[in-house]
Amino acid sequence: EKIDDSSYWIKNNISPNFDCPNSVGLGNKPGKDVDGAKFVCSPKRLQQYKKDKDADGCLVYLFGCVGMYAFEDGLASTLDNACEIHVFDPAPAASRKGDRS
Repeated sequence: EKIDDSSYWIKNNISPNFDCPNSVGLGNKPGKDVDGAKFVCSPKRLQQYKKDKDADGCLVYLFGCVGMYAFEDGLASTLDNACEIHVFDPAPAASRKGDRS
């Protein structure tokens, strides 16, 4: 496979290739974020765990943001901040002022 050819990879992998009636693209800020949207299947389902009295809520871990937080911010907004979201990126340049370390 042409894994080193970025245009081939984007053409064949940028769109979701699974069946999800409630797929939502989060984090796309045209002109500002070259990373683009990430697709999440039914993200609102995560909120139900926060509303359930017997559940501890939802916890989301994300790895490697490369200093681009549009997806993470979009997910938090979509979920009305109902989930605890942690982003791990070893690059010091990826940290964002005001966020907890």
